[in-house]
Amino acid sequence: MNFFIFILGLVIGLGVCTFKQYQFNRKVQQILALLPHGAEAQSSLPILSRLRGGISLVSRSHQQLEAELQHLQQILEAAPIGYLQVDRFNQLLWCNRYSRQVLKIDRWNPDRQRLLLELVRSYELDRLIEQTRNQQTPQEQEWVYQLTSFAREDARSLDYSLTLRASSLPLPEGQVGVFLENRQPIVEAIASRDRVFSDLTHELRTPLTSISLVTEALHTRVDPSLKTWVTQMRGELDRLISLIRDSLDVTQLQQQSEVCLDRQFLNLKALLLSVWQILRPLAEAKGLTFNYLGEESLEIWGDRDRLVQVFLNILDNGIKHSGDRGSLRVEVTADYPLETRTDAEFWITIDVIDSGCGFRESDLERVFERLYRGDASRHRNLVSSSSGVSPLRRGSGLGLSIAQQIIIAHGGNIRARNHPETGGAWLQIKLPNFH
Repeated sequence: MNFFIFILGLVIGLGVCTFKQYQFNRKVQQILALLPHGAEAQSSLPILSRLRGGISLVSRSHQQLEAELQHLQQILEAAPIGYLQVDRFNQLLWCNRYSRQVLKIDRWNPDRQRLLLELVRSYELDRLIEQTRNQQTPQEQEWVYQLTSFAREDARSLDYSLTLRASSLPLPEGQVGVFLENRQPIVEAIASRDRVFSDLTHELRTPLTSISLVTEALHTRVDPSLKTWVTQMRGELDRLISLIRDSLDVTQLQQQSEVCLDRQFLNLKALLLSVWQILRPLAEAKGLTFNYLGEESLEIWGDRDRLVQVFLNILDNGIKHSGDRGSLRVEVTADYPLETRTDAEFWITIDVIDSGCGFRESDLERVFERLYRGDASRHRNLVSSSSGVSPLRRGSGLGLSIAQQIIIAHGGNIRARNHPETGGAWLQIKLPNFH
């Protein structure tokens, strides 16, 4: 009897051990399935040997990844551009030396996570990160970063400001990475260039006006055979004076902005049609048509003379660069404020689309720069047009720059693109909707 119980216990024990061994082997197989594919090459070895080999492979892979991560961090640390990374709670996980310098981060410890807002007081940067996380798309932002600190010696306040451009990208698990570029040297160089240009135009205005008066007097006194030359000289002088006037206009708008505006409510369609009437003879010479698509009674809050100047420049450019018997199309759309969304931004969008060859891709970023004339081949095409457009109608390179400054003074913005359907130039203006 005891022998029977002993045999029964032994069988039960062997069964339990076999089941445990099966469970163990099954778990090991599951672990092996998670290991790198290199572990499968050892399938002829015992399962424990394969497990040890797989763990060794994982360990080596982990060490390699750690080395690559350290190498990438060293590259980012020495990069001439800032980089910082935050987690889904906006805690600063990592930032390189350049970003610590431009943002003046002197209390960051990589071993202790802290909220970015505690280290960098920048609403623009914080908003950029939130937009990137919510929309899960890369974002860009340019702003003036300002910081006030105090000198230790005499407790004087020290104002620190520079223009930054940030490019963000969404990362896994709600994290966001941000690249920072210091734009201050470029901003200062542009300001210096504009200041020199403005001073030069001020100095040139008086002598050119005097020369213009002299040519007026000469025109009535010279021999008739020489009047052609005097007429040509007067035309070039008028062009130079117009160039200087436009340049001073841009400078005034940049420096005074809102002060230059005499605002009133204006019917947008009537304003555009009045501008088209001024340009109609030029358009009819090329057989161009004008199409307005939008609300008839839409009003905007702006300076009539300044906005006429904007649309004269834009529509004149459209006429010059459109082919014969083409068209200019103006599409207007408006957002209207709702009582439930009083904090939202609402815009009137004005799309001006011509039937020309559009902008070159390399010109799109520069069309609003002062004196930028774009592709020279477009000017050759302009002069030799079958409609007989005179070379004297060449642009000064300031028209779109003036238009941009006027739109900015109205609180709006303007963009240049090529229309995907017509292939022509597409200028999109956005103005605040105050209704």
